[in-house]
Amino acid sequence: MKLFLNENCPHCESINLEKLKVTLIYTDIGSYDGLMPPSVPLVQFDNGFQLIGAETINTIFDEIRNQK
Repeated sequence: MKLFLNENCPHCESINLEKLKVTLIYTDIGSYDGLMPPSVPLVQFDNGFQLIGAETINTIFDEIRNQK
């Protein structure tokens, strides 16, 4: 999973990453040269499926943690 974030974003900071293996990608730093997501936070799963929004992402992450 990849999680697209911005620094100093209160919605991005509210994502609970506990016990999950997630690659963090900050889109607002100078070294980022990839495609810009339409909104952050955005999680992209390995199959390309994307979810936008802190509440939605935290809900899915909670479900993943509950299944482990």
